[in-house]
Amino acid sequence: MIIFQVKNKKFNTYPSIFHHPGKIGDGNKILGIIQLKKLFFASICEKENGCFIDHKEKISFKIPTPSSSISAVANKLTVVFVSNLKEIGSGPRSLDYFGVPYRIIGSQVEQWSNELKLKLLNDELSSIKTKYFMLLDSNDTFIVNDFNRAMKIFETLFDCDILLNAGQNLWPSWPDEMREHQLFCDRIGERVKSNHKYVNTGAFIAKTEFYKEIMKTFDIDKSPLPGSDQAAFYPLYKQYYPKIQLDHTCKIFQCEFDEELEIESSILPWYRKHLVHTKSLAYPLFKKYASWHRNKKKLS
Repeated sequence: MIIFQVKNKKFNTYPSIFHHPGKIGDGNKILGIIQLKKLFFASICEKENGCFIDHKEKISFKIPTPSSSISAVANKLTVVFVSNLKEIGSGPRSLDYFGVPYRIIGSQVEQWSNELKLKLLNDELSSIKTKYFMLLDSNDTFIVNDFNRAMKIFETLFDCDILLNAGQNLWPSWPDEMREHQLFCDRIGERVKSNHKYVNTGAFIAKTEFYKEIMKTFDIDKSPLPGSDQAAFYPLYKQYYPKIQLDHTCKIFQCEFDEELEIESSILPWYRKHLVHTKSLAYPLFKKYASWHRNKKKLS
C-alpha cells in the first residue's frame, strides 16, 4: 500500500528510507523529515493503538497496526537494529506496518557507546543467512513503503556491495585524523555533483558475504576516533571504494537535507503536503520550541 510518495526535488528521486540524525537545532537539516514522520505515522495508524514517544525530540507518534502478512523481501534481506532503548522506535514500528521482519540486538546492554553498534553487529553476522542485510538506527529512521522497490533499485542501479546513506556533515568532526577522509569524500561529492557526501552509518545495506569478508580484518578499536562507529567506517569507505558507495542522489536513503523534499499524495489535502524545513523563515520558531519541549520533558 502506498500512502504517499516523497520526492527529492533536487535529484528527482523517491527515497524510501528516511534518517534524521541529531536533534532539531543541532545544525542538521532534519525538521522537515521529523514532520514527515509525524504525518506518515498519523496517516497509517488507528487511534485505538495508542502512541509511542520519540527518544530524542520527545514527540508522540501513533502506533501502526502490524501487517498480517510477511513481505517477500524477507527471503533475501535481514534488517538489523542495534539498540538498548525500551521503546523500539520509529524504524521497527514502520517495518511492522509493511510486514518486514527485523532483529533488534543489544537490548541487554546497560552502558551504551556508539562503537557497540558495529561490534554487536559483527557478533550477529554468523546468524545472517540472507543475501543482503540492512542496518538501521532504531529511533530516528523510518520507511514509507515496502522494501521491494528499494531492493530492486539497489540491485539494478548500484554497482557496489555496500551502500550507505550520505550525510551533509562530517561527523564526528576533528581536525588532523579526519583530513584525508574528508578530502576523499569531498572529491567524490564534487565528481558526482552532490553535497550528500559524508559517511553516515545510521542506515546502510550490504551484501552479506562481502561484509563478512571485510570484517575479518576490521578492528573498530583502531578507528581514527576511538569509540565512534562512524569514524571507523571512513577508512573502510576509502579503502574499498567503489565497492562501498554512498547514496549521493537519495535513490533509497534520505539523510538530512529536508529542504529537498516534497510530498506527493492523492489522499492528503494540499495544506498537509508542505513541510517546514530548516531554510524556511519559520524554522527559528520551530528550533526554539523543540529546545523548550525537550527541556520540559526532562524536568517532568
